[in-house]
Amino acid sequence: MSTTIENSQTPHEGLSITRTSQPFRPLWDQAICVILTMHKLGIRRRVTKTVSEEDQTRPVPESTSTSLLSIDTDETRILVTKTILACPEYQAILKLYRLTKHQIDKLVLPSGMKPGVYLIPLDLLEELNAILAAARQALEPLVEQFCLVYPVSIANDHLNLKDAFDSDDYPDVATVREAFTLETQYITWDLPSSLGSVSEALIQQEQQRARTKVQTILTDITTNLSSVMHELVTHLVDRLSPDVNGNAKRFHASTVTNLMEFIGRFNARNLGQNVDLEQIVNQAKQLLGGINPQHLRQQEPLAKALQTGMQQVKTQLDQLLAKPPTRQYQWDDAA
Repeated sequence: MSTTIENSQTPHEGLSITRTSQPFRPLWDQAICVILTMHKLGIRRRVTKTVSEEDQTRPVPESTSTSLLSIDTDETRILVTKTILACPEYQAILKLYRLTKHQIDKLVLPSGMKPGVYLIPLDLLEELNAILAAARQALEPLVEQFCLVYPVSIANDHLNLKDAFDSDDYPDVATVREAFTLETQYITWDLPSSLGSVSEALIQQEQQRARTKVQTILTDITTNLSSVMHELVTHLVDRLSPDVNGNAKRFHASTVTNLMEFIGRFNARNLGQNVDLEQIVNQAKQLLGGINPQHLRQQEPLAKALQTGMQQVKTQLDQLLAKPPTRQYQWDDAA
């Protein structure tokens, strides 16, 4: 399959993909794949034996310290690592990366592709780019703070690592500053048009494989959305139900807001156009209309009514998940 790639170091602008009004649109009329790479300076290094005179011609692995292991052994059979630059400023950068990943996970869909490759609906692409723009803006001062304490962190490592310290483990500040970036690539793929000139049988075979792949992705998306919805609703029903003593359980606002966020993005993420799941989501949306977590804490009858309604939603989701996946999408209908 041929692949189209567009690099984006800044929020993606000018993305042009033809849309259709057909109910079952091909995958790339509804979504795009994003490769997200969160670059950082690694802080783990390998520790090996001191290189003896007769071993000095032997290549030393990159980013390897050679000052600690003094036992007589084949170092290729043992892996000992150390952690460098253990400082709050570095951890703050990792925390930002984790937060960004958590925000993106709420937008993307399962695709069966390798880690770091995300399938995202086109209708949520602007939200993704807003998250990435905010992350890049927040990253810059965090990196500067880390660079300011970098010499002190090296000195602390020298003190604490003792014989395991190796100055070669530490690049210059300019290299450190450039090590932290958020990089995105937007990709789609399709069968190359030249394939038909080689073999008609081959292109028919690959077209069928492509249809199967698309159908698998759409089925996985529906299953994933159903499972996440079921998890959120089940948690809400549990928190709205009294404990064994009949007392109200502790209730966090996120129990409601997480479900509301999911429902708010559902139409954009329902690429398989599953009608049954859509009806259940709309039912939950109606139940949550005008409700906020504070109301549920203060008004017991309201909480009870919502618990009863959401229990019915949960029952329908139980039944939906018990059904084997069905083919919702016909490639030929969208052609």
